[in-house]
Parts: sequence; structure tokens; C-alpha cells
Amino acid sequence: REFRRKMAEVAMRGDAQSFSEGRWAVEAVMSVQATMAPFDDFLSFVSSASNPASVLHFLVPVLALFDQALALQIVVAYVAADVSNLAFKWPLQGDRPFWMDPGVRQFGHNTCEVGFGMPSGHVQVTVAVYALLAIAVRKRWFSALVAVLVGLTALSRVHMGAHTILQVSCGALAGSATAFLVHRASPAIRRWSDRDFGAGWRVGVALL
Repeated sequence: REFRRKMAEVAMRGDAQSFSEGRWAVEAVMSVQATMAPFDDFLSFVSSASNPASVLHFLVPVLALFDQALALQIVVAYVAADVSNLAFKWPLQGDRPFWMDPGVRQFGHNTCEVGFGMPSGHVQVTVAVYALLAIAVRKRWFSALVAVLVGLTALSRVHMGAHTILQVSCGALAGSATAFLVHRASPAIRRWSDRDFGAGWRVGVALL
């Protein structure tokens, strides 16, 4: 609570070091919320389901059962995206929409996250992880499905009042860069994953 209070104070006083986009950004968020109001429950579900932690809780264990090297690439992408997201957020200090205007609708934990908003961590991790999956699968239908997933994630984060349109766009760009770098490193990751660490290692990855 104390952390959130301090973050709100920074946003309300217009700290010169913060990255505030101005009134237009808040109005865009409120316009999205008004337009998409009939889909409140669905977008709340999407926002919760796209939490970056779900990658480790659900996706990685399943992948580890079928393709250990790909599962390891996903872990690397997740860690790289998550760490770099934090590294971006603190210098940029982007205000979240619900900090900037009390008229922005809030949706419980989906809105009231601690920390700054530039760029969106949900979008960055989603793009980084699922772009790698799309590269691995190499099917148009799967790439289209990933594009829809990314779009819904970005829309849900704006609708929740947690991010502006610019913040989710920057998150997508940062996620794309992360996926590109991890893909370039994939031969080295695959060579490392091919080393025989025994059955215990494989079970451990699956249970990560």
C-alpha cells in the first residue's frame, strides 16, 4: 500500500523525471474502456491469463515434456523479457493511466499493479515467448493465432487502465527484439540443452 501511495504521488505531482504522455493518452484509454465495456469480463480474463507468470506455470512444463530445447528457449525469453522490462521501467517511470485520472475505470488486481507502466510487461513477455513459438511451429494458422493473442493482450491491458496505447506498443517492440535475440542464440541454447544431465534434470525442468 505504501509503495502504491508513493507511486500515485509521483504521478499526481508530475515529477519531471517521469514519462507522462499527456491528456490524450488518458482519453484514449477511457475511450477504449467505454467502447469495450460489454466485454469487461472477457478482457479481465485475458489480462489475468496473460500474466507473465503463466508462462512458467503452464507453458514451460508442457513444452518440456515434448521439446526440452524449445522449453529452455522459452525460459530464456521469459527471463530476458522480464528483466529487461524492469530495466526499462525504472528509468522511464511511465505513469499508469489510473494514476493520471481518477475517471479511469479500475478492475481490481488487473489494474492496480505496483511499479511504473512503460513498457507493458504483459505484452513484452507475451510477444517474446509466443513469437518464438510461432517461429518454431512455422504454420500460418499458428502465427495468426499468436497475432490474435498479442492483440487481445494489448487491448486487455489498455482496457484494464493499467497501460496506455503507447506503453503496450513499446512492450510489443521490446518483446519482438527479445524474441529476435533469443532466436539468434537458439543454436547455442539447443546445444546446451542436448547435454545429458539425466532424467532428474528433465523432470526438474518439467516441474519448474
